[in-house]
Amino acid sequence: MGKRSLKTTAGGVGSILSGLAAIFTAIYSAPGDSLDWSVIAPAVTAGFSGIAAGIGLLFARDNSVSSQDVGIRPAPNPAAEAAAAEAFRR
Repeated sequence: MGKRSLKTTAGGVGSILSGLAAIFTAIYSAPGDSLDWSVIAPAVTAGFSGIAAGIGLLFARDNSVSSQDVGIRPAPNPAAEAAAAEAFRR
């Protein structure tokens, strides 16, 4: 299958988990029966931001993994590159 982007995947999973932890901690550590949204809202917003960043990191690719390694782009064809360079020279 080729190389995997393990560093960004691990970062994405960590970001999602920390975002969920921020949300659950803010909600379940509220004193009393009512939720004080002036205190909870920033933590929930930060949690959702962490989750969104984590989802982006799950789909990202490490800098050390090339497009050819993961099958996004075929390997370059030297003959086609030479023909394209010749066409540009004219």
